[in-house]
Amino acid sequence: MTDQKSLSSRLLGLTILIVLTMSAAMMLVVFQMYKIRIHQEYESRGQAAARMVACLVDSGTVDRYLDTLEKDDGYRLMLHHLRTLQRENGFKYVYVLRPVEGGSLYVFDTDEEEPVDLGEFFSWLDDWGEGFDDYYLALRHGEHVEPVITKSEKWGTLLTIYEPIVRADGSVAAYAGVDIAMEKIFQERLYALSALGLAIPLLVIVFSVLHHVAISRLIISPVNSMAKEVSAMEKSILRLEMEADKAYYDALTGLHNRRFLDLHLKQTMKTLSRSGSPLSLMMIDIDHFKEYNDTYGHTQGDSCLKTVAAVLKAGVTRDGDFVVRYGGEEFVVVLPNTDEQGARLLAGKFLENMWNRKIPHEKSDAAAWVTISIGVTTGWVRHTHDPDDYVKRADEMLYKSKQGGRNRYNFKPIENPPPAAVSGS
Repeated sequence: MTDQKSLSSRLLGLTILIVLTMSAAMMLVVFQMYKIRIHQEYESRGQAAARMVACLVDSGTVDRYLDTLEKDDGYRLMLHHLRTLQRENGFKYVYVLRPVEGGSLYVFDTDEEEPVDLGEFFSWLDDWGEGFDDYYLALRHGEHVEPVITKSEKWGTLLTIYEPIVRADGSVAAYAGVDIAMEKIFQERLYALSALGLAIPLLVIVFSVLHHVAISRLIISPVNSMAKEVSAMEKSILRLEMEADKAYYDALTGLHNRRFLDLHLKQTMKTLSRSGSPLSLMMIDIDHFKEYNDTYGHTQGDSCLKTVAAVLKAGVTRDGDFVVRYGGEEFVVVLPNTDEQGARLLAGKFLENMWNRKIPHEKSDAAAWVTISIGVTTGWVRHTHDPDDYVKRADEMLYKSKQGGRNRYNFKPIENPPPAAVSGS
């Protein structure tokens, strides 16, 4: 009997030792995986949020505010977006910043009612930590920068993500920035993991003493709990990505924006090139729009942009056609599978429909009301074509229309013949 008790005690002790060793190893693996997952999850959320801010905040709003310091509707809308994004996602800072001459940064963020000039760059460089000077130089040159974790006594540990806000000419107007405080995140997870690390061995010992009842639950339960949290994180990322998709639309007119054009024009041309189908593209500009804004005010100017957008959108009815606000008062219409005759017909309808709106414009030399000028091109798409071929040709024709007196269109094709008809044998 004594030998059996001794053997039982030894087996129990060996079981406890094995279980504890396995628990410690498992906790180490879970800790590392969890830590990596936290980083990836918050970096993905920050990137999605920065992309959304970069799309929603118009470069013209930033330029206009820095030039005038006037808090117009565009500025207030920008600040509203920043605060909503910060509040809903628990970010520490969400802001728009622009590096300027002399090393200063103008910052518009959720904690400030006025722009904050942080002063000469080298005077506060120490607050950001080593290596941020190279990061700053990249921003000054309008370069894309990868997410970075900075540590300082002033702000703590921040995961910083920048996304450029691009003007119509391709230059960088400013950066959308998101800062995520990492200390609290890691601290909460470390507390949870530490408690879990202590609880599992103690529970394993207790259940091992009680003849190892329900050990499987101690293993399965933490894994299931972690799986649920991972699932919740993935849903949060998916929601942010869905919100970012909305940024392919212009907030004022409801049309697609230039980012949508850059992406979908390439895809459209790739599809058309397989069959050598035609593609027509129009570049459209509101005549004397600056004078219109100066005469009637920016509010009326916004109303005029919405009217022009409605006229253009009503004119395209086929699947695959789309209208884009290219920037400012410029629009682009993309017409897959439309030849020269169809493009000319639609350009004429645009001019007629805009003329019929009779929006007064006393400063225009083209008419007594708002008119548009159009540049049109058509090409039979080849795999060697580039989207810029069509945009540049349409822009050349738009310039010719303006030089010719405005309120008209000019056409010039992409110079290549249609594919030869395939004859029967």
